[in-house]
Amino acid sequence: YGLILCLITTLVTLSLFTRAPVHADILRDRRELYRFGDEGQVENAYQLKLINKRETPHRYAVSVIEPAGVLIQIPSEIRAPAGEVINVPMTLSVAEGQIRGGVDVVLEVRDLDEASVVIREKTRFFAPTD
Repeated sequence: YGLILCLITTLVTLSLFTRAPVHADILRDRRELYRFGDEGQVENAYQLKLINKRETPHRYAVSVIEPAGVLIQIPSEIRAPAGEVINVPMTLSVAEGQIRGGVDVVLEVRDLDEASVVIREKTRFFAPTD
């Protein structure tokens, strides 16, 4: 029993030290698949859910990694209080005709207070097929 207890203690300690300090979920707006913006661009609306698992407040920046040409509308700096979950509205857009159907979009969430903390999340972008 001592060996099992030692193993469990080691695994719990290891998981506490290696857990990600931030978690992100990208939730699509379910009301509409896509919409057209004022300048004719195709837009998709999302909610970015950020969970700051730290005991101190942190600042984050979100950017599009791929595909090229996808623009993001979100505050340039997102402040998350210690241990809090925040929801931030976000819009991705492309020029009309640049994307057809659905494509995967990769977003990067970067901790501005600790450069080593970077996570990538994938979501789906939808546009007209014709």
